[in-house]
Formats: sequence, C-alpha cells, structure tokens
Amino acid sequence: MKRTIRTIPIGLALFIIPIICLPQKKYSLGFIINNDMQRIEGEIGLQSDASNCQSVSFKEGEHAIKYLPSQIKSWGVDNNRLFTSKTLI
Repeated sequence: MKRTIRTIPIGLALFIIPIICLPQKKYSLGFIINNDMQRIEGEIGLQSDASNCQSVSFKEGEHAIKYLPSQIKSWGVDNNRLFTSKTLI
C-alpha cells in the first residue's frame, strides 16, 4: 500500500511536466523586412518548413507577433535561411 502511494505523485509529475513544457516555442535571432522595405531585427519562432510558408512568429522585445506572407516582404534567421513572399500568377 505504501509503495502505491509513493508512485502516484511521481507518475503524476511525469505526466504533467511534459504538458507544461510543450507550449514553449524556440526562437532564433533573425529579421523581417516589412512591406515598406525596412529591416527589423528581433527573434524568429522556429517552426517546420511547411509552417514557415504560412506564417512567421516575430518577437521584438517581450511580445510575439504572427505575420502572414501578405504582411511582410521576407524574413530570415541567422543561420542564413531566407524566406521571401511572392505573388504567383
């Protein structure tokens, strides 16, 4: 009986800790170029390539802003990855 009582808190902790840690997004130093062709330095949220084509999370200071391709010209991260927004006909 005592053994079961000790394992319940450990099992509960092992279940809750990953759930708390999942929503955290990793950021890397990078930049965006807005539609006025101004380069703004900040942090870019790292996502999969499929997600990168749909939106980018940009953090300048504390707050992150989600940009769509129509809202910015391009963006990049410091490991020389550059994404450009284009209108296809």
